[in-house]
Amino acid sequence: MIKYLCGSYEVGFEVPEIRYLQPFTGNSNPFFLGLRYRVFKPTINQAGSKRFGMYNPVSFINF
Repeated sequence: MIKYLCGSYEVGFEVPEIRYLQPFTGNSNPFFLGLRYRVFKPTINQAGSKRFGMYNPVSFINF
């Protein structure tokens, strides 16, 4: 009987698209109307998995 254990871990990094970084007119101060930029932070995605299995070559049964 053959036993195995597998695992994986992935990290992804995603930056905002350029169309979301366009300037806009900020009106938080009515005496100074100027161009402002939206601040977007990059997104970090993480994923992990693990797997355990057994194989019996005599009876060809997998678990």
